[in-house]
This record gives sequence, structure tokens and C-alpha cells, in this order.
Amino acid sequence: MKKLIVITTPAFFSNEGKIITRLFEEGLLCLHFRKHGCSSVQLMQMLSEIPSKYYHQIVLHDCFDIALEQQKKGQPVKGIHLNKRN
Repeated sequence: MKKLIVITTPAFFSNEGKIITRLFEEGLLCLHFRKHGCSSVQLMQMLSEIPSKYYHQIVLHDCFDIALEQQKKGQPVKGIHLNKRN
């Protein structure tokens, strides 16, 4: 069985939260949220546009403090992605 994984574009764009939500509704299993250089505020804004029932399918590439915050809220993300930069 093959799994589809989506990696976001580096830049934010109009209706991105709605599009991501639609992808999850259609069966997307994992989204890598990769917005190099985004702020925690920007990331939280994007997450607020996505129903929390999908957070456990989202991997964060930056703003790792958000992962801990979401864990404390009982709405954990799938995980964090570490690379050479991190």
C-alpha cells in the first residue's frame, strides 16, 4: 500500500488552510508543514484554519515550540522534522 505525503510550498498562499483541509478530507495521511523562516504566529494562524482533528497528521519543520504547545492542549501534531538546519 502506498502512502501519499504532501509537503507545503515555502510561501503561504491564499486559501491554503482550506486546501489542506480538503486534502485531509479526501484521505491525505500526512502533511509536512515546511515554511522555512515562518514565525510561530504565522504557523498558529495556519493551524487555526485546519480542523484540529487533522493535527495528528501534520509534521512541523519549524516552530517546534508549537508541537509542545499542541501536546499540552491535547491536540498533538504527528511530529517534527529535523534536518541539517535544525
